[in-house]
Amino acid sequence: MYGLPSPSVGELGAASPTVGDYVVYEGRLDKFWGRYRVAAITERPHGHSYDLSSYRDDALLLRNVSRRSIALVPAGLVHRVDNPVDRIDAVLRRRIGHGVETNVAHVDKLPSTTLSLLALNRYVEADSLLLHAELATQILSAAAFRHRVEQLRIRGNDESYLTQHSDLTTATPHTDQGTSPGNLAQ
Repeated sequence: MYGLPSPSVGELGAASPTVGDYVVYEGRLDKFWGRYRVAAITERPHGHSYDLSSYRDDALLLRNVSRRSIALVPAGLVHRVDNPVDRIDAVLRRRIGHGVETNVAHVDKLPSTTLSLLALNRYVEADSLLLHAELATQILSAAAFRHRVEQLRIRGNDESYLTQHSDLTTATPHTDQGTSPGNLAQ
C-alpha cells in the first residue's frame, strides 16, 4: 500500500472525492496503485463508483472503482524541506569525518537521490530519506526523528509515494491535516 492520505482509504466519515479531486488508488490491482484524478462519479446501489484518469493528461485509466479503494489527497501547501544541501553535507561529514557507520542503503548516493526527489516534486520522500540518514549518523535522536517523521504530510502537488513496507518512513497515524506516509488501513 502506498500509505498516503489521511483519512484512510474508504474510511467511514472521510470526505468523499468530487470530480477533479486528486486521489490515490490502492485497490486490488497492484500495478495501478498511484495518483489519479476523479473523472466521473456514478451512483450505485452499494455506493458511489469512480472513474479515474491520469492526473497529468486526463486519459481515463480505471473505471468503476469503489470508494474503499481510493483516498483523497488533501489540498494545501506542499511539505517544505529545510536546508537539504546543508543537511546532506552534515550527514556525509559526520559519516566520513567522524567515522560513524550507517546502515542507510546507498548513503553515497544521498545527494543525487535527495536532489532528484526534490526536482520530481517528491518532497516528503526527500525529507524522509534525509531524516533516516540523520538518524543513522546520530545527528538526530530517536525521539527527534519520530517527532519529525510524524510531521510529514503529503499535500497539494507533492507526488511522493511510500509503501508501508518502505524503509523510508515508519510514520504513525496522526491528524487529518494532510497526508501521513504509512497510515492507511489494510
